[in-house]
Amino acid sequence: MNPAVGQYNFAPLNTFIATNQSRETQILYTFGRTPQWASTSPDATGPYGPGQCAPPILSAWDQYVTEAVTNAAGRIKYWELWNEPDQRASYCGDIQSMVTMAQHAYAIIKSIDPSATVLSPAASGEAGATWFDSFLTAGGLNTFDVVAFHGYGGAQAEQITAVAIRPPNPQKSRI
Repeated sequence: MNPAVGQYNFAPLNTFIATNQSRETQILYTFGRTPQWASTSPDATGPYGPGQCAPPILSAWDQYVTEAVTNAAGRIKYWELWNEPDQRASYCGDIQSMVTMAQHAYAIIKSIDPSATVLSPAASGEAGATWFDSFLTAGGLNTFDVVAFHGYGGAQAEQITAVAIRPPNPQKSRI
């Protein structure tokens, strides 16, 4: 949707939104995959293409979030800050970069659509809980309204309980 600096093609997103509005459904938009031109590591390897797992250049990130939310304000209520950043295929950057991106995105989203709900970067599986602890410790606590979690770990929902509801670490002060 952002093939080059300052260029946006929201037509497929707008079609998706219209289709789902006609079905009276809520939409959750998940950020992820950096265009190679905007990547801080344009040659980073990953399954989706060069540079796509890396954090974007912050000014490009800010501009994309602004354009996407402005385009969809009032039509998309839920904004997930990144898809499975604990998985190298989805995110090959560091925690602090993700915290900074989340801080910027939260401020931008709320300034454009104060009624929007911002979801944390959605970590997944057992490794996701550790990643999320690191995200919170690095300053990510005030960057979302709702914790997102992609609960992989077994064929039955009950198998992720140990991951999703694990006892808090008494050494850390969190939420």
